[in-house]
Amino acid sequence: MDHDYDSNEEFFFSCWIREATEKGLIDSAEYHPASFPLTEKRSLQYSVETKLKTKTRIDHKNLIVARPMVYTPDWKIKFNRFFLMKMTALGVACDIINGWCLHGEPIIYLTNGVWYVDVKGEANRNDDGRHFTAMQKMTLALHDTYVQRVVVS
Repeated sequence: MDHDYDSNEEFFFSCWIREATEKGLIDSAEYHPASFPLTEKRSLQYSVETKLKTKTRIDHKNLIVARPMVYTPDWKIKFNRFFLMKMTALGVACDIINGWCLHGEPIIYLTNGVWYVDVKGEANRNDDGRHFTAMQKMTLALHDTYVQRVVVS
């Protein structure tokens, strides 16, 4: 797990992942997994007419008005059955597909047994909270995949 992390918080979270992997709770953890496409490229077609001496040439051009948008979560984590047994022993009602709940409050949200995580620090840099929330909602709507924000302090 030797990477150049985007932030100190991601490095600290990777330390937690390394420890959980060493204890046999995680089957796999992937930093910056495959991106989720959210929007396609949009362009407008237009024509340019050029008058030459003997004829008129029409050139068709494309103007890109919106580039494609993709979202890449920070981590993709797959827990194993040993983790499920540990959570059950701690009194957590477990559901490997939909996540785990403790006293009715969700603590981990899973998508088909996989935990997608976006690590954030306590400080809100450049209004990142709004940007993340929009990406989170689009990923859920388009790919039926929930990305959970984890705040590391």
